Amino acid sequence: MGSNMLRLNVEELRRRIERLDAFRTAGRLHKVGELLACRLRTALGNLCRVRKESGDVMLAEVVAVDSDTASLFPYDRCGQLHTGMLVVDTGCPLRVPVGRGLLGRVLDGLGRPLDGRGPIVQCRWSQLSLAAPDPLTRPPITAPFVTGIRAIDGLITVGRGQRVGLFSGSGVGKSTLLGEIARHADSDLTIEPTSDEKESFVMLPSAGFARRDKWALMPHSTLGRSASLA
Repeated sequence: MGSNMLRLNVEELRRRIERLDAFRTAGRLHKVGELLACRLRTALGNLCRVRKESGDVMLAEVVAVDSDTASLFPYDRCGQLHTGMLVVDTGCPLRVPVGRGLLGRVLDGLGRPLDGRGPIVQCRWSQLSLAAPDPLTRPPITAPFVTGIRAIDGLITVGRGQRVGLFSGSGVGKSTLLGEIARHADSDLTIEPTSDEKESFVMLPSAGFARRDKWALMPHSTLGRSASLA
């Protein structure tokens, strides 16, 4: 057995460890639809893993708890799901990697790498849903954020840390404008969501944020879509 273990690479060991369900609460699916129902004692907001027969794992969030039954909202496609499948409670809400290890990486909407460059390293894990900071403790917006678009910089100047909404009908040029801003903006980092559908680029809720004298441009996708981050 020892020789077999030596031949296993680190990635295979990680996958095997993730499959271990020791000291975790588990249950079985008894209803499959837009929401999944499972007999499981868990807490609202916890992340669960649904094991498919193929060995793949689907993530789902607990959105309702009634007695010993939990309703789960699936984060992935529900294909090949059926009643009786194993559901494992992770015991914590959804977490995503945060840190400089994300620079240059391509992630999906759940923080999982899509670029084939292995797992995310040099990052800490943070809950996705956190309490907003006290608005009275936030620094005031005093410096302009140069987008590189003359009409915006000259007429509707954006400040560093300010949120800006970009709304229009389809085919008007929202994606084109976001691309121009991403290329010409005065920022240290650009975090750009991508999607198969152009319509997903309809919001620009943040023009930048300050952290250790670094500024980042963060165009966001539409609400309700799980865009990838590049």
